[in-house]
Amino acid sequence: MTEVRDGVDGGDDEALWAAVMAHALPSVRLTHSPADGSACGPACGPACGPACGSVCGSVCGSVCGEGLRGTRLGGVALGDERFVWPRTDGGRALSLIVQLDCDEVNEALGLDALPAGMLLAFFYDAVEMGGWENDPSDPQWWRVVMVDAGTAVPVAAPEGAATFPAVACAGRRVLTIPDESEAVVQPLWERQPAGMDALYGRAEAPMHRVLGWPEFIQDPARPDDGDWVLLLQVDSDSVTGWMWGDVGRLYYWIRRQDLASGEFGRVRGIVLCH
Repeated sequence: MTEVRDGVDGGDDEALWAAVMAHALPSVRLTHSPADGSACGPACGPACGPACGSVCGSVCGSVCGEGLRGTRLGGVALGDERFVWPRTDGGRALSLIVQLDCDEVNEALGLDALPAGMLLAFFYDAVEMGGWENDPSDPQWWRVVMVDAGTAVPVAAPEGAATFPAVACAGRRVLTIPDESEAVVQPLWERQPAGMDALYGRAEAPMHRVLGWPEFIQDPARPDDGDWVLLLQVDSDSVTGWMWGDVGRLYYWIRRQDLASGEFGRVRGIVLCH
């Protein structure tokens, strides 16, 4: 596990704990929120508008009304007048996987890491599940679209796009430490394997994460042509019906300078599974 709560200490070996925590990065863990009791159709409210019944359909779930603009898994995509549904190079429609409310993430994180007042919609080719290799063609399988939360409206998914139930998410700040296969902690594992093993436990799945260190399933896999950081990690999830290969995860990567400037058009991704 690469996740710890703020304020947790490392037990008996304080020096080893300090060496690991020197590399710690803040992150937001996304967990399922209880259903709010709202429903699709006429009860959806002003955020959906008259088109809600036809746009939401069976994928709206319990997230309707103003909740459409919040952080959630799946559900209905929100767009503005410039929004164009993302597709692969061959024209296949990508699927909405996650929507992040940047203000909610920033509040949970305690930092202005994402653009204020905006929504980030994360798309992936959930039909054919491309993007298993780290090569220049990968970007076609992944897309992140930023829209203004104040003006975003529901957009019907095009024919052929897989859709998933909307599941509202709550975010809480955690500290993440490097996966045991990361180069920055390899010397510590070589010198004190027993002590390091005691520090790394197991976290309850699904492990959806914004920013911070990734929780790799196999060896580290990130783009190797620049300074890339984790933007979003999406786990397999029985509630949404996601199974990325053999209980795998999706990893969305962004260059550090693009994150700082709010440029989300060059995000890359990769899938890892058991």
